[in-house]
Amino acid sequence: MDIDDGTSDRNPDDDRSTAGDRSTADDYSATDGRSTADTTPTTDRSTGETRHEGGAGETIGRSLDSARDTLAQSGPRSQLTFVIGLFGIVGAGFGLLGVIVLELLAGGSGGGFGGAIVAALFLISVLIVVLLTGPVMAVLSGLRIAERLDEARATYLTSFIATAVGYIVMVLIAAVLIGLVAGGGGGGAEATATGGTTTNPFDIAGLIVPLVALAIPVGLTGLASAFLTRWNATR
Repeated sequence: MDIDDGTSDRNPDDDRSTAGDRSTADDYSATDGRSTADTTPTTDRSTGETRHEGGAGETIGRSLDSARDTLAQSGPRSQLTFVIGLFGIVGAGFGLLGVIVLELLAGGSGGGFGGAIVAALFLISVLIVVLLTGPVMAVLSGLRIAERLDEARATYLTSFIATAVGYIVMVLIAAVLIGLVAGGGGGGAEATATGGTTTNPFDIAGLIVPLVALAIPVGLTGLASAFLTRWNATR
């Protein structure tokens, strides 16, 4: 009597299909859960260049594009314009104040050596005040942005960019205005002990790199202010 072991009616195609499924599963697990299609280089038909999908450069590029698209929206764009403009106005105010005080010092001292010393001390004081004003402005700006924007990502990104860029603009405007008078305006504040004239006290080109470094904590302050405002609103 023949004993049916269950293998005589099995379709050979089923065996090949099962083996193919196991092979596909092995390929899938070998790439740590990623399909082989995700790691296969592809050729751009328009340029003929080979691109690797999912590379670090492409990821960074997509992130930058996303950030640019976010800031291009009407809400974030208007807040960027307002905050940077506000920083610029404060910088112009410091600059004009410095110009007036320098002129007063020059006229009251008769353009002597003592007036030059006082003017130099005043310039240093104004620069320090301008630099320290940045975090305070960032806190107020982050508070406003968090109240005006609804989406969290747009709020944080706008707060950081607006306060960092605004800080750079504020310091540069103040330095330029004061430097025009102190370095080339013909007043007594630029007189030296030998009767010559001094150069611009602020090296604008030399300020760029330090300002970028200083703008990062200012931007983080604005971001933290926006975060705290949104957190408080949900309590």
